[in-house]
Amino acid sequence: MEYSIYDLESKSFFILKPDIVRRILAGNLVVEFGAGVPERILRQVRKYSFLRQPRKYLLEQYYRVANWLGTNKYEYHFPRPANTISLRDATISRLEINSSDILVSCGADWHGKDLQAIRAEKIKTGFTYISICYDVIPWKSPQFWPEGVADSVVAYYGELAWLADRVFCISKATAQEYRQLCDVFDIPCPALSVFRLGETDFASVQADKLGSAAATLPAKLQGTRYVLMVASIEPRKNHWLLYQVWQNLVSEGRIDADVKLVFVGTGHWLTGDLMHQIRNNPLVCDRIEIISAVSDEELSLCYENCLFTVFPSFDEGWGLPVAESLMHGKVCLASNRGSLPEISTHTVLIDPLDVYAWRDAIQEYVNDDVVRSEKEKAISQSYVGTSWKQSASQFFATAITR
Repeated sequence: MEYSIYDLESKSFFILKPDIVRRILAGNLVVEFGAGVPERILRQVRKYSFLRQPRKYLLEQYYRVANWLGTNKYEYHFPRPANTISLRDATISRLEINSSDILVSCGADWHGKDLQAIRAEKIKTGFTYISICYDVIPWKSPQFWPEGVADSVVAYYGELAWLADRVFCISKATAQEYRQLCDVFDIPCPALSVFRLGETDFASVQADKLGSAAATLPAKLQGTRYVLMVASIEPRKNHWLLYQVWQNLVSEGRIDADVKLVFVGTGHWLTGDLMHQIRNNPLVCDRIEIISAVSDEELSLCYENCLFTVFPSFDEGWGLPVAESLMHGKVCLASNRGSLPEISTHTVLIDPLDVYAWRDAIQEYVNDDVVRSEKEKAISQSYVGTSWKQSASQFFATAITR
């Protein structure tokens, strides 16, 4: 098996050096390409006739891209990451593809590939193309994303339907929504399979770190009782609901004064107002903690030491923090939307719009140690997690079958 990377300029795959692969997978390195420009996207749209796509889809994409370029042409840019390496230094050689090859694309690379060029090569060469769909939520719920993201998702997954021999979806809900996208745009849906993502094997992570400094719980959380939410901070994750709930719990004295709400995750788009209110609201500014960067070992400790976890997201392709919470034997109060009900029957499901239901459930699980302990006992006795090795085995068992 070879790891490769796609270069838009040359429209070719290149074989990555093994040491570079390890650094990329660890999140320590980014391969740098030439800066993209909006005109390239427009040129891609002009070639849609090559794919013989339905007129309904074609016209919709012309409209979407023209509108996107009109509103975002001065905002379209790629910031330079701190740790970068050039394509030349990162790769061994151009990847020569033949008919017996199976090309597996696991990234959500909406901007990173020219799917039409890859399809042209596939028609000529006859290789097999496998991809993964993590979600199409920006198409279904564009209100949670910056301008242009929904358009990129529709264009990418629309073109992918014409290219891929099989698309793996990370949940039944995601597979259903991809079919819906294809139906709306009159695109023939590719063969779909569903596989379950793994949960980080935190015990193995700790073992790998033997001999190095032991991880410790972040200082803000030491000696503290807290409720934990692990998620990037963005509108879709619904941190706003928890902010409202915590104000109510604190103002009405429904929970002890020492219990905190902890957000572990990096801040993203469209959350400036929320972050400002959390920082400046005297009622909760010292009761809500935000931790933006933790290692796997530190994250494991955050799970182990929390009272329980919460995850009120409006929609998810899967919902790894829910599974990770259960793997640590912790109760998880989660949204009843999207794929989240698929994860486990042990999850406490709540409508993400029902502030009072969340308030009452959080109040109960904070204050009632018996209820919480009984739920934890049930989780520890019967929840069976999925390792990443099991996830990969399930994926490749189907992917390599022609």
